[in-house]
Amino acid sequence: MNDNKSSLFFVSFKEKVLKNKAEAILIALSSVFYIFMMSFRLTYSPLWFDEYIEHLISGMSITNGEMYSNIVVTFQPPLYNFVMHFWLKISESIFWFRLFNVLLGLVIGLCVYLTIRRLYSNKAAFFGIMLLSCCYQYIYCVQECSEYQLMVMFVSLTMLFFVKSVQDNRLSDSFLFIFFAVCAMYSQYGAMFMVVPFLSLFYIKTLIKKDRKNIIIITVLYGIAAVGAAVPLYLLYASKQLIENDIAGGTIFKFGVSEFLSLFTEPGRILGYLFNIPVNTLTEITLSTIGVIFIIASIAFIFININKKNYLLSDLLIVMLTGYVLHYFLVVFHVYAMVHPGQSGGFYARYSYFYIPLAITVFVILAIEIKRLLIDNSGRNVVRANTTLAILFAIVAIILFIPGITKNWHKAYDDVFANTWVENRGWEAPTYLIGQARFGFNHYITEVYGSAAAANIHTEAELDTNNFPEALWLWRTSWGGEGFDKIVNEAANSGLNVTVFYDYGDLGQLAYITK
Repeated sequence: MNDNKSSLFFVSFKEKVLKNKAEAILIALSSVFYIFMMSFRLTYSPLWFDEYIEHLISGMSITNGEMYSNIVVTFQPPLYNFVMHFWLKISESIFWFRLFNVLLGLVIGLCVYLTIRRLYSNKAAFFGIMLLSCCYQYIYCVQECSEYQLMVMFVSLTMLFFVKSVQDNRLSDSFLFIFFAVCAMYSQYGAMFMVVPFLSLFYIKTLIKKDRKNIIIITVLYGIAAVGAAVPLYLLYASKQLIENDIAGGTIFKFGVSEFLSLFTEPGRILGYLFNIPVNTLTEITLSTIGVIFIIASIAFIFININKKNYLLSDLLIVMLTGYVLHYFLVVFHVYAMVHPGQSGGFYARYSYFYIPLAITVFVILAIEIKRLLIDNSGRNVVRANTTLAILFAIVAIILFIPGITKNWHKAYDDVFANTWVENRGWEAPTYLIGQARFGFNHYITEVYGSAAAANIHTEAELDTNNFPEALWLWRTSWGGEGFDKIVNEAANSGLNVTVFYDYGDLGQLAYITK
């Protein structure tokens, strides 16, 4: 009898060790893959206009109000520039500038992993990290110096500590949940679509428990957050930015049949945007169908899990749906996602990055719950289903997701232009900077070679096309540079020799013109 017990113990122990080893390998593989995807060719592309603006504002003085006066005419809260002000004091290199987001990404990955592990298992969390690693817009967000990654990190922390607070019922977790929610709002306004549902639902759950002491403490913490953080954010920043960007003037209160139908199909299209799925008739139909299935499945599993008393899964689905509905209406009414005064950027822009942490988590929840609903829960069937899902995901990732991410992207080519300009002794002829070219020129020429190299620099407005110089350079970067093609055509029509070194359209153009 004792021998049988001993043998059963050792078999159980061996199985547990093997399971732990397998899970450790999965964790290691997913971590390496995740870090690789975030950091691959991190400095491949030069800084572009938005990054220069962030760099410029972050370098301004905090004490004399210079930074504040520049932030209130933008679309963002102050936290990113405030933090970056001190980060850039260590180094101003592109690598250091972008490394900040990669480090935030480590926190984001850990939060997503720990959240899903608390809900299910290490294997499910592994799947979540692989999804996050293959999310095109997330990796894009990591590799661009902007406030969005900071917002995604705090939304991830808010999600994790919501789960911890509900599961463990610790006041310290509740305090951190509220604190991170406030930090998310101070990072980027889109965080409100996750933060408001999370905070509202958490307070409702606190009231339902009828713990008088806990209700008083949470109410006090909410009051402090509102008076000490939310009100100042609105009065000092948001209210002024709403006026500056003429949000009221661009608001459109229109809601017809097409808007109603789009409410159900848009989630699939947003998913397609986040994963950079090519847009064509087939994918449009497929993604719209997925959107409808997502809403129906989410509502169904909310009630299923409530009946099972698995309230936490229902909570996360409720937050996701509530956040989506709020986001949908504010975008449709042109209140949120304003690119320029009176012009909505719609759903397919970086203003939708706030979805990423919870979207990955909810995707895993729905995948697992649908799998459990469709198959018998015996060990062999579960293994077969998991293997099938893993193979399908690997195929899609290898064919579609990974190639799109690893080829990287350029939003500017100022580093390439600078090399060509220097190789051809560009300082010997006047150079006319078009569009947003002054930022890249200053970074790659003036700051490297000194002010002497920039002594013959002019703006587009200073060029007299009726009296071209003997030789000149045209250096165009980003939007606002439509005059480049006009100048090149006028020069060619005037019989001048035009050499276009590079023509990347809106991303950048470089030409040399001689008589």
